[in-house]
Amino acid sequence: TQWGATIVTTCLPCEKGSWSKAGAENCTLCEAGFWSDVIKATSNETCKPCIKGTYSDKWGASSNETCIDCVAGTWSDVFAATSKKTCTPCLPGMWSDVVGADISSTCKPCHAGRWSDTVGADSEVTCRLCEPGVWSSESAKECTPCNLGTFNPIWGADSIAKCKPCERGTYGEVWNATSNESCTPCVPGTWSDELGANTSKACRPCDPGTASNEFGAPSIDRCVECVPGFWSGEGADECTPCGKGSWSDLPSAVSESNCTKCKAGTYNEKWGAASISFCIPCEKGTYSEIEGATSNDTCEECEEGTYRDRVGADIKSLCVPCPAGSWSDERKATTSEVCKKCPVGKFSEDAGATTNGTCKPCFAGTYNDVPGANSSSMCVLCPKGTFSTEIGATWEGACIPCEAGTYSHEGTGNCTRCPPGTWSGDVGADSADACQECDAGRYNPEHGASSI
Repeated sequence: TQWGATIVTTCLPCEKGSWSKAGAENCTLCEAGFWSDVIKATSNETCKPCIKGTYSDKWGASSNETCIDCVAGTWSDVFAATSKKTCTPCLPGMWSDVVGADISSTCKPCHAGRWSDTVGADSEVTCRLCEPGVWSSESAKECTPCNLGTFNPIWGADSIAKCKPCERGTYGEVWNATSNESCTPCVPGTWSDELGANTSKACRPCDPGTASNEFGAPSIDRCVECVPGFWSGEGADECTPCGKGSWSDLPSAVSESNCTKCKAGTYNEKWGAASISFCIPCEKGTYSEIEGATSNDTCEECEEGTYRDRVGADIKSLCVPCPAGSWSDERKATTSEVCKKCPVGKFSEDAGATTNGTCKPCFAGTYNDVPGANSSSMCVLCPKGTFSTEIGATWEGACIPCEAGTYSHEGTGNCTRCPPGTWSGDVGADSADACQECDAGRYNPEHGASSI
């Protein structure tokens, strides 16, 4: 750089890391990313590039020692790199302990079952084990949760296959599940044969006519048919018994409507009756008009004046009234023997009488010697020529012959006297013809003359 130089010794040699052409005033420095250990270099071709995996930001570098290695966890495939920014970091899920790496393959993947979110990791230590409930494949930057319906109890699961499915009869609605305790059993009345079910909708209801009281039923076979006397709708955890007063002999009944009411005249006090034989008939002397009766309290007593000699009466009219000519003051009577006959001398035309007051006495001029008379016509008329003033006479001897001077027709309570001007000496005269006229020249002013 000296003006007016007169000898060659004033032309100074370019130092290492620089070069110049002929006639140069100054030496040109090798650019950043290059270096040269040549003195008096005459061309930039003597500036050698930093190799891949290194970089240098220094101008006029005189040695490759100025090329700085990319740190572990990074790499560079760039020649003559001028900045560490050219050192590309290993991606998350990768690592490298190589200094000055010149290719991406030096970044090694974290093993399956591990993960790393570190950019430019320089050690395998950064690859952490996946916790229970998750898994990972090779080079994972994060662990993947086990799907709904599965769980993983171990550390370092290296595939989704390590996520075990919830058993049949259960379902899982939890992400990252770590044990089968996260698998919820299907509630009683439902079942599921699906492995790894992920929703409660997988639990299907038992069919109508069946039931299951089991938590976590794994198949429809656990839904047991309802026995006769019981029924169920869809999804039942137990079969409902037919109510008192009803019965059913149907297996697998699907509705309460399958329970048949006991007929009127019977009752049932038990739940879950499996046949009509459970409907007990009302006892003799009673009746019931109620269908589906649940107690013998519904069996009402036949009233006084009636009886019922058979069981199971379903209407009040089946209580048989005592026949006319009899009566009864007993309730719940079971035989006609309770019907007491009206005594001799009396009659009754009323069926179902409840007191002996309905037995009326035969009229004067009649009698009755047969008990249980059911009509006044059974009161026998006293014969002609007799009379009776007795009410309720019980034998023919109550009919007394008319005295002389009198007569009578059948069934009279007194004898008729012969009129004045006549007389009769006959006892028991049975007509007015017995009254004879007084002879000529005689008279009789009195009624009932008994002699001439």
